[in-house]
Amino acid sequence: MKNSKCLIALFTLFISTLCYAKNSVDIIHTVGPLSVIELELNNKKFKFLLDTGSNANFINPNISNELGPVLVRDKNLDTKVNTFAKKSTSKGYLMSFNIEDLSFKNMKTYESKTSKFTKKYDGFNCCDGILGGEFIKHYPLKVNLKDKKVSFLKRPIKSSLKPMDIEVEGFNTYTKKCSYMGQELKIRIDSGNELPLIFQKYATEKLMLKEQLFKAGYNGSGLAFFKVPLLKCGNFEFRNLMSSFFASGSGALSQSVIDINAGAHLLGDEYILDIDKKRIYLSQNPLPFTAKVKTYKLNPKFKTFSGDPSIIDQTLALTASACAQEGNSGECLKLMCTLSNENDLCTFNERGNALYDFITYRFPIKTPDCSPERLLSELRSKPARYNFCWYKLYQLNKPMDKDSLNLPIGVDFKRFEGDIRPFDVLQIKSPMKLTQQYYCFAIYKNLIDYKTLPANLFALSIEGLAYHGHEIKDYKKWLTTSKAKECVEHLSQSLNIRPSQNIKVKNSVLINPFTILGHGVRDFSKNLKRVLNHEFLHLLYASSEKYQKRAQVEWSQLSAEKQNEFKKKHPSYDFTNQKVLLKEYFSYEYQNSLEKL
Repeated sequence: MKNSKCLIALFTLFISTLCYAKNSVDIIHTVGPLSVIELELNNKKFKFLLDTGSNANFINPNISNELGPVLVRDKNLDTKVNTFAKKSTSKGYLMSFNIEDLSFKNMKTYESKTSKFTKKYDGFNCCDGILGGEFIKHYPLKVNLKDKKVSFLKRPIKSSLKPMDIEVEGFNTYTKKCSYMGQELKIRIDSGNELPLIFQKYATEKLMLKEQLFKAGYNGSGLAFFKVPLLKCGNFEFRNLMSSFFASGSGALSQSVIDINAGAHLLGDEYILDIDKKRIYLSQNPLPFTAKVKTYKLNPKFKTFSGDPSIIDQTLALTASACAQEGNSGECLKLMCTLSNENDLCTFNERGNALYDFITYRFPIKTPDCSPERLLSELRSKPARYNFCWYKLYQLNKPMDKDSLNLPIGVDFKRFEGDIRPFDVLQIKSPMKLTQQYYCFAIYKNLIDYKTLPANLFALSIEGLAYHGHEIKDYKKWLTTSKAKECVEHLSQSLNIRPSQNIKVKNSVLINPFTILGHGVRDFSKNLKRVLNHEFLHLLYASSEKYQKRAQVEWSQLSAEKQNEFKKKHPSYDFTNQKVLLKEYFSYEYQNSLEKL
């Protein structure tokens, strides 16, 4: 009995070996690595593109009536399908046919335009349809471009090709986790894709490919081609694959959960698809991409970042918009130009839309892929956050970040000279410099924290600041300690900058006219004086015991109701700290009436 079992086993193995690659169809055309086969259905011949990137099968609407019993209409399958440009409603069918002794039954099939190739550009007209995942998953198949044959295999599969395990996700989507530049990326095996690699929107942003291409000279017009130095997929390593990116969020190429579409070049001139076993077999010798295109070289040492100084431009745009709500947008922008000492750049076409006008004034040098409309859209959807176009136009225009300007002390302060040491009044000329010089100082002084006022909003929020020279000396020492590390990292992550130590070690009152401008042009001078007075009173309070005692007495004389009213009016302060409470009460009480002191 044992011997008979052995004979049966040997016979079975012999038969399976004989059946190996028995069924096959010819590849009648190739376009690069793309394969077109011809099938005889309902006594007629039809051309089909073999496409692992297509979840279902597709047929041109003009042949649906010619397929006869091969195609059965099923209204329950009617749905919207992704065409190259967009989603469109499509009729659903069940398609069934045989190839020699192999049966392909009840494959989901949809009507769609499948004319991918033309006589003029490709040498032939094609195709009548696309055979996708619904067809490919039935049997293991081997594609051999050299022999121009697609063979349907029976197991066990014996091949010199190397196996690669894949995942089958959702509805016939074939994926593999790979890595590039230290980032894990999910690729889709897409034999109908004419490029070796196409990076999707999320991966493009995650790897900052557009930033690298911009640095390499790409101006944003047309497709950008670049070579990926190394893509690792399990035990496979692919080098110098020609690539591009797809920025759109719609159409057949767009993928919401896929990082890269890997085309037929990656598969090589011979490969096996064994979808049932979640495995493909490759030679690890991708086909070359032979099209003559300009190629941009990526910087392998490029470091990604989450923030950039260009965010400050977004806060300025928001300030201009807030100002315009109180009056005329043109007046707001002209005053902003004056405050920045950019009078020679203050000519721009006014449309009456403060945000649009700000963009045309701030970025006179433009680029094809970053229109004002796109900048506006990104500002509205993700205000004061990093995005590529604001970064790119900031880099192209290189706005100057000017130092603060010394202003003469106003006459109102002269009578206080006996109570306060000499001090400078500094007017901010650059919101960028304001953040770089004073954000961590404000953190050090416990005036703000990272949650209540992150660095990207600092220049939009702070109207003024006052400090004594000895505080700057202590702050500079603090910057060298481990306690300062958190602020340094926060600035780097938010704006890709480091705190500056270029701060005058002198008693100073600092005013930020850009934030004050947000209240409008009409009362700008009045508001500027109010802020200047408020910060001067901070300095005066800290310098004089006389005014400290006065503030304490006047606060104690207020009713409990008046005290609570003041606290509710200024909720951002830590009024559990008595020093903070009295200092702020003193400044708010007299900021509009210094003459009462």
